Amino acid sequence: MTKLDLMEEAIALSNYHFDKNQHDPRFDGAQVLGRFEGEWANEVAQMIEISKSRSFGTRNSIDGQNNSDLDNPTGDKEAYQSMIEGFRPFEKEFFDKTDLDYYGYPIINKTNQIGPKVTALFKAFKFAEPTTYTIHIQKVGQVFPYHIDFFHRRRWKDAPQDKVIRIQVMLNDWVPGQCLGYGNSVYTGWKAGEFHTFDHASVPHWTSNANYEPRVSLLITGVKTPETEEFLYRARTQKTVTA
Repeated sequence: MTKLDLMEEAIALSNYHFDKNQHDPRFDGAQVLGRFEGEWANEVAQMIEISKSRSFGTRNSIDGQNNSDLDNPTGDKEAYQSMIEGFRPFEKEFFDKTDLDYYGYPIINKTNQIGPKVTALFKAFKFAEPTTYTIHIQKVGQVFPYHIDFFHRRRWKDAPQDKVIRIQVMLNDWVPGQCLGYGNSVYTGWKAGEFHTFDHASVPHWTSNANYEPRVSLLITGVKTPETEEFLYRARTQKTVTA
C-alpha cells in the first residue's frame, strides 16, 4: 500500500455518501449530546496564551509542547510518524498548486496543558483507555480544510469500534464567523459547555474562523464504558450537567 492509498482507503471504508447535493441526518451534522454547567473562562484565556500554531504538516507533531502520549497512545513514535505521513501526499496535492506553505500555513493552535476545571470536563466522560485529549484553538483566518479521520483504524484498532467515540466540548460561546462542518452540514450557534460527537469513522469534516474571537474546544477520543453511557444519558435528559 502506498502512502497515498491511505486517503483512498479512508474514503473506500467510509459509509458516507460523498454527494454534495444530499443531506443524510445520520452523517451530515453534529450530534449534540449535552451541555456542561460551569465557569472556566480564566483557564481558556491561559490556554489561548500558551497555545502553539500548527499547520497541516505539523498538526500531529510529536515534538515540543504537544509531545505527549495523549496524542500518541501507541507509544511507537516511528510508526505513528509514518502513519500521519501517509496522508501528506494527498493533502500536499492541493498545497502544491498554490502559493501556500504546507508546513507553514496555520490551520489551528494546540495545547495539551489544561487547568483543573477543564480537566474535570475531560474526566466526566469516564472513558476506558486508550484516551486522548487536546485543546483546539482556532484564531481569526485559520482554516482546517476538509479531511477524514483515520485514527480509529490505527491507534484504536484493538478497541471495540462501536465503543470508540470522539467528543468535542466547546469551551466558549459561538460568535458569527465561526463554523464547524460535518459532511454537508454546518454547526454554529453553540454555547460554552455544549458537547457533541459525529461519525468519526465516515464523515469528512472541516473548521474555520472568520471572527476576531478565538474558538476554543476540548477534543477527546476514548472508549465508552458503562459509566460513560450513564453520564451521556444524564446529559441527554437534563438541561445541563456538572463535571
